[in-house]
Amino acid sequence: MRNLLLLGVLSILFLCGCQFMGGSRDLPTGDDRPLVGIHDLALREGVTEEQFEAFVAGPLREAFREPVNGVSVGVSKCDRGESVGQYQMGWFLESVAQRDSYFPEGGEATDLYEEEVGQHVGEIMSQLFSLCQSTGFTDYVVVFATPDPSEGQVPALYGSHKLELRDGVTEGAFEEFITGDYAKAWSKEIKGCGNIILKGDRGERAGKYTIVHRFRPWTLRDQYIPEPSRLSEEWTNEVEPLLPEEAGNRLREMAGRDGFSDWGPILPKE
Repeated sequence: MRNLLLLGVLSILFLCGCQFMGGSRDLPTGDDRPLVGIHDLALREGVTEEQFEAFVAGPLREAFREPVNGVSVGVSKCDRGESVGQYQMGWFLESVAQRDSYFPEGGEATDLYEEEVGQHVGEIMSQLFSLCQSTGFTDYVVVFATPDPSEGQVPALYGSHKLELRDGVTEGAFEEFITGDYAKAWSKEIKGCGNIILKGDRGERAGKYTIVHRFRPWTLRDQYIPEPSRLSEEWTNEVEPLLPEEAGNRLREMAGRDGFSDWGPILPKE
């Protein structure tokens, strides 16, 4: 699944991994960068969580088992942090240019979207929005993502943290670092962990950055971080020593964090 970032919502933030190699020369730029549209969801009156999650884990997941002309949709649920208990939907598109060709700013979906995507999934999306409604959105450009060796086939959990650039740090300097030294430091997963850097392009967080920590498989989060303020011995002894300390310190020097939400996959009941 090329150039897709599956956030179980990000569902996630973020369901598929963006396939980048380390180093800025390998990263897409401008309108070629992948895009993730994140929508906050509210269940409609009378719809139960069980009913909604059964639809997400069944018909919706099946409809987007493979991307439809480069587009995929997924829903995740927050189990820790500011948004605990809430749902998000992610639209995953191959590029900003594709988003613009389907959804021009301030306009309705285009005929091209209907021809290439809508006619194939219109019914399933209508069913989804009969169960829930969007209460807000942000379209995020993927600045960088650690490649996912499973190509999105292994469900992951995504820890989303809002970033605020520190005084004196420009967007240009920050993105040069992210697509350069930071991308090299995180060019491969470390014990199942990877990082994703997003920048809001439209919507509520336009112009703002987010870092997303990916745990693959999704069960690793609890294995490494049993509670928000408690790290396991396995993390402390086996994972933390492998983390790129210099890149992490530089990131903290350039940007501060403001809250978090962890988003996990909604899987079929066994």
